Amino acid sequence: MKRTDIPFLRNVEYVASFPSVNDCPADDLPVVAVTGRSNSGKSSLISALCDTRNLARTSQNPGKTRSLNYFRVPAQQERGEFYLVDLPGFGFAKLSQKERQHLRKMVDDFLIRINWNVLILVLDARRDIGSEEEGIIDFCARSGQRLILARSKWDMLNQSQRAKHTKAWEKSGLAEITIPVSSTKAVGLEEVLRRIRNSI
Repeated sequence: MKRTDIPFLRNVEYVASFPSVNDCPADDLPVVAVTGRSNSGKSSLISALCDTRNLARTSQNPGKTRSLNYFRVPAQQERGEFYLVDLPGFGFAKLSQKERQHLRKMVDDFLIRINWNVLILVLDARRDIGSEEEGIIDFCARSGQRLILARSKWDMLNQSQRAKHTKAWEKSGLAEITIPVSSTKAVGLEEVLRRIRNSI
């Protein structure tokens, strides 16, 4: 698919950054949340889905997302209005243990208490799934929540590496929910957007 044919999220507006789940909007708009390890390409993917630069600010310093960042996505064609939520990244070693625990609790509280429609878990395709990602995958499986595994930076793998990872996903039973993506090359964006549309 040509980039011009991808149904990007348009005219997305920043709402606010909330320090706690208690402060988040309580209306009935559908919620699409994005989480992932610090420096996984999470912010880049959000910006790419909206076909804009720096919607969710990317940084050379991982761990910059420290709150629940809400964006409002207006209705478009066959899809209604919804919230796109950028959750804090996890696993960043330079944060203190207290800060890491605080951010992890914020994410856990969001996943448990907010009535979200689909979660996009961004994982660097060059890295193995860690314990934090395994915990989120298990939570979604047990609770019956919709999950998209966006394997980012797919363009940085060669053909043999891609084949190896694809076989691993099939063996683990994760192939059905896994989408290889590249924010810079627009790989996989149309499929992520299609699944978002089908979830809200």
